[in-house]
Amino acid sequence: MKKVVVSLLVIILVAAVGAGGWYLWDSLQKEKNKTGELENRIANIEEVEKEKNDRVNSSAKVKDYSTSDAIISNNLKLGMKENDVISIIGEPNDSQLVYEDATGDNVKISKYTSLGLTIEYRGAEDSNRISQMSWNNSNLKTARGITVGSTEKDVFSAYPEESILLKDESNPNVDRVIVIGFPGDDPVYAVKDHSKIVITILEGKVVEVVMTFGHQN
Repeated sequence: MKKVVVSLLVIILVAAVGAGGWYLWDSLQKEKNKTGELENRIANIEEVEKEKNDRVNSSAKVKDYSTSDAIISNNLKLGMKENDVISIIGEPNDSQLVYEDATGDNVKISKYTSLGLTIEYRGAEDSNRISQMSWNNSNLKTARGITVGSTEKDVFSAYPEESILLKDESNPNVDRVIVIGFPGDDPVYAVKDHSKIVITILEGKVVEVVMTFGHQN
């Protein structure tokens, strides 16, 4: 009789442990399911917010290209007199006068080595004005923050689509050359008093920026 009682107690204990274990396992599964559902809800909310932000960003209008784009980060701007340039950044490391057959102009070319900057002037000697500025390092930026090292995506994000006048991929040495300017302007030839920005892309990044009034050879 004693053995029977002990056996019954063992059976009851095992059953109790089994029931407790099943209850614990079931509770853990339910908690796991709840956690999974919560994570899915959070993910769905994040996805909805991302789509909403993407729509807002894509619909946000980038400001139109204008005369204020003809200036770079050290306050040099197209049309500025040579004397004013020198008052801002000093004398150039090198200057030379070049006769341009295509236009008949005498073009003064000044180079600032530390800035990676080359400036071209046109006009009478006493009133030379900047017709073009180009640079090939990150010391200088456009008015919208584009410089050497910026990504191609940065360029397309900074300027409105209608101001992208040309994406030239004919040069085998670079990815493409992007010409930015007033909508409707010719991407190559000068349009009176209208600036253009010519950006060279290599391996997805900007390697040179040219800001100009004139013809791009």
